[in-house]
Amino acid sequence: MVFEVRGAISSFAASIRQVGGLELVDEEELESDEEDKQPVAYLLVPDMVALRSLESLWRRWQAGQLVRGETPWATVFEHLRDLRAWGPDDRVQPTDRTFLSAILDGHRDNDLIRLEIELVFRANEAAARLSEEEATQALVARGGRVLSRCRLPDISYHALLADIPAWAVREIIERKIEGIAGLDAVMHYPSAVRGHDRRDRRS
Repeated sequence: MVFEVRGAISSFAASIRQVGGLELVDEEELESDEEDKQPVAYLLVPDMVALRSLESLWRRWQAGQLVRGETPWATVFEHLRDLRAWGPDDRVQPTDRTFLSAILDGHRDNDLIRLEIELVFRANEAAARLSEEEATQALVARGGRVLSRCRLPDISYHALLADIPAWAVREIIERKIEGIAGLDAVMHYPSAVRGHDRRDRRS
């Protein structure tokens, strides 16, 4: 989930810590975002049921219908401009689209583009493995291949280095929900790896 924060990110961070059992993405970075005029924070939810439940809480708070036991959420919601599901538009920023479009220039559909894919960091190792497997399966299904992986818990970083067919990279640029830009496991696409886009072709 994407929390679009109203006001100081530190106030939001304090309120969210009053609600037990939440897993925020890069929680340790929240305090350092004070200069952002439209700050956002990201919450991991285990499944669609939890996501829909949170959306329902948000709507009921807007309508003044929260009940006893839900008051910690009221404090959280007071700090928000909006709450929405994380999606392709968040994973692929305009600058990413421009850069990837330039990388693709002159490539055929089956040329392989080397791309770094940052995954949503999961502190739980089992959950991290599942996220990596989901991303790997999607890449292989599109004719790609994972070359290496990196997971650094100390800095909350988890990424794959992969060769991906140009046509699948175009899906990313177009932010297609059915493409790898729609994968829940993916945080964002930092960049194509300069100097390593490949013109390997497949018949």
